[in-house]
Amino acid sequence: MTGNQSLFSHLSISILSSVTLAHGSHIKVHDIGQTHPLPNHPLHSVLFVPDCPFNLISTRKLTLTLNFSVLFVNNSIFVQDRCIRQTIYSSSSLCTYLVVYVGDITITGDNSNGICRLKSHLQCQFQMKDLSPLKYFLGIVVTQFAFGIVISQRQYALDIFTKSSMVDCHPSDTPMDLNLKTQFLIITRLDITFPTCVVSQFINDPRDSHWNIVMRILKYIKKAPGCGLLYEDKGNSKIVCYFDVDWAGSPSDRRSTSGYCVIIGGNLISWKQNIVTRFSAKVEYHAMVAVASEITWL
Repeated sequence: MTGNQSLFSHLSISILSSVTLAHGSHIKVHDIGQTHPLPNHPLHSVLFVPDCPFNLISTRKLTLTLNFSVLFVNNSIFVQDRCIRQTIYSSSSLCTYLVVYVGDITITGDNSNGICRLKSHLQCQFQMKDLSPLKYFLGIVVTQFAFGIVISQRQYALDIFTKSSMVDCHPSDTPMDLNLKTQFLIITRLDITFPTCVVSQFINDPRDSHWNIVMRILKYIKKAPGCGLLYEDKGNSKIVCYFDVDWAGSPSDRRSTSGYCVIIGGNLISWKQNIVTRFSAKVEYHAMVAVASEITWL
């Protein structure tokens, strides 16, 4: 059953006046005809229902009429041709993702035909403009290469220099004094995590020393405003994990800091362990638990 008349090779009057869907609603049937869902596989007695927004096919049609096998394995559907013993459809290999923010939509996936069909469907339903390929989204600049993509926030960094009147400042080689110890907090750029965490702790009652740290961070960013993250397609999903601990290393609250990174195609995640521990062995235990939880989620 389909509502797309262009799929039919020919149509004739149907003896059915309507069909009942699973949720109980009735929709009117106009005609009946023949379609070709796959080359050399004609499908007869297909209902033409203009009000049907989807292309629906029963399992009985697949198994008896087309001589296919339908398998359900690990939350995926596989359709196999019994004659040639080949898989002609797999839901696990047809993934399309939509990232929606207000009026901006980013579409990605591992099936170009599925993405094109989705774009066509959305353009029929909504007033849209295709700006592909992706170059800029939510303040993040996306640069695409044959070996992967690079994401950065160059324009965002330049806007900060303009608002703070530091366009002509001299860049700094390091983001902070190397002798200063701080806590660890997650942010986008791992190279400025520590100094950013320092000023965030004193945001309610800042002093001149804190402002000097802010100025040094901006000068460090000025040296490479387009610094970003590289994501490469290495053709595998191997997970590599590292972790380290610093027992009672924070001078302000004596908390232990544990950092870890999980690498999947260049993706790193790390944050502070917000637990006060008495022994260094316990610090490592909590760090290993955090890493194990992250890997389990991935």
